[in-house]
Amino acid sequence: MKDTIKRQSMIIISIIGIVVVSLIMGLTYAYQSVNVTYSEGSDDDLTVKAGVLDVSFVASSRINETNLELMNDYTNAKYSEFTVTNNSSYYVSYYISLTDMTCSSALTSPDFKYTLTKVNGSKEDFIYTGDFSSLDCTQDYELMLDGSKYRTLSLNKSETLRLYLWLEETDEDQNILENTTFKGKIQINSTFTDSPFNEGTLAYKILNNSKNVTAEEIEKGYAVYSKDPKTLPAENISESDESTLSETPDDFTENTGNNSYYFRGNVNNNYVNFAGMCWRIVRIDGNSNIKLILEDQYTTCDDDETSETDTIKYTGAWDIEASDGTNITMDGSIPYRVGNFGYDDSSGKYKMSYLNPVDNKDRAMVNAFKYFQTNTLKNKINALHDGKNLSDYLVSGNWCLNDKAYSDEQGTTILENPDYSSSFYYDSYVRLYGKTTKEPTLKCPVETMETFADSTYMYVGTLTADEIVYAGGKMYETVVSNYLINNWQINNSKYFWLISPDGFNSAGDTAVDMSYYGVMNNFSVDLSDTIAFRPSVSLTSSVTVAPNGNGDITNPYVIE
Repeated sequence: MKDTIKRQSMIIISIIGIVVVSLIMGLTYAYQSVNVTYSEGSDDDLTVKAGVLDVSFVASSRINETNLELMNDYTNAKYSEFTVTNNSSYYVSYYISLTDMTCSSALTSPDFKYTLTKVNGSKEDFIYTGDFSSLDCTQDYELMLDGSKYRTLSLNKSETLRLYLWLEETDEDQNILENTTFKGKIQINSTFTDSPFNEGTLAYKILNNSKNVTAEEIEKGYAVYSKDPKTLPAENISESDESTLSETPDDFTENTGNNSYYFRGNVNNNYVNFAGMCWRIVRIDGNSNIKLILEDQYTTCDDDETSETDTIKYTGAWDIEASDGTNITMDGSIPYRVGNFGYDDSSGKYKMSYLNPVDNKDRAMVNAFKYFQTNTLKNKINALHDGKNLSDYLVSGNWCLNDKAYSDEQGTTILENPDYSSSFYYDSYVRLYGKTTKEPTLKCPVETMETFADSTYMYVGTLTADEIVYAGGKMYETVVSNYLINNWQINNSKYFWLISPDGFNSAGDTAVDMSYYGVMNNFSVDLSDTIAFRPSVSLTSSVTVAPNGNGDITNPYVIE
């Protein structure tokens, strides 16, 4: 809008007065609600106690402005901040609505918007932006959270949210918004749930399906929820009839209270159709993001060609190759392979160098990661999802740059300054093979990668050795049936690199790979072995899926 409205007389918003917090405890619990009244001039913070749910409002942040301005986004808008705390021993789902509203009819408009964020230390994590195009001030207005109206709090956890109400400036005539008013109350409603995930999300659907699997579906290899799997990760390989969704702590558990839920064994209902490609779900992390690994670039996993001899379906588009043997020039015209994991380092010291290439001739795996991210994946998302970006669907920085301690084989002696004239081992080898009692973990021992070396966001990586053993693999042992063993990989006798190092010996550094027959091996990173790259991504916790998918290859979860 150019000159059609004065910026100083836009909307009067007063989300103060009575704050209503309702707690619905289910059939075996009494309904509880509490109304708390405070004056518009109150400078006091407000905490509402309703059963197991505490809601604390920050007085200084209440929206009570008479001169809101048109703006391009919410970041400079006024907000109401409140902290929701679950004091129970149950998971609690809650949703937010506006009630007891009085407002001008002109505010039934897509230009009148709300944004919810979560306070995360010194920054804010975006949750969702919606609008009031269907606003009816005579009825409560439920705020959607990107496909679901619910948020879930784990046992004895809390989160601080900010609710922004703002007007989006457009190039249209917005005179109708002049001198409009809006008043209302924030209402929090909640109920107990047996799931740690927000209702309506992919994570919620995955866990719910595994807890309600039928006998017929079990026969098909659908995963059954079990807190602990049938076989012990790293100690045993998964069995041919094993198909579970189990849980263990990860990097996010301490903060969120949620474990990571991982698929293990011969699972047949963890297929996802995303960006026109077929993926397998590896796990739900403790922050409710969904980690995937690519199954097939050229299909959407929506057919039933599942025979072990089906080489057409599994075309292996993640088999990356340097076109001239020294420099990766990926134009998409030929099959590619990454010839080596890093580069020849005269010291022999492991540098995870594929994440930090030396120059354009460095055949580091980072080039394969970045090519798939900035070309194949980005282009498909733009084409198939109405111009959306990587950040609309994916989480960056979910890659573990780990295991860089040096030790003897059993990990009993830590080498602060290893002697490169002799052999030593990295933590991943020691943890998963060297020690008598194996210690697999989904907690990153050192740090996670947020960006590539050039500071661009890292949305594409690959799996750790620990994620493979949780899925059913084991170091140096054949796995006869596991969802990570890909038909194309079998038929073409291909290996793919993992992100975890293995050790150092006279031949140089070695890293872990997974063979076409399920064995986790080690190969020298300095050799030009034709080891494949198999991309992995992490979907955000808020992605929405088509309602009817169940994860079967003939009916995959479809990212909308």
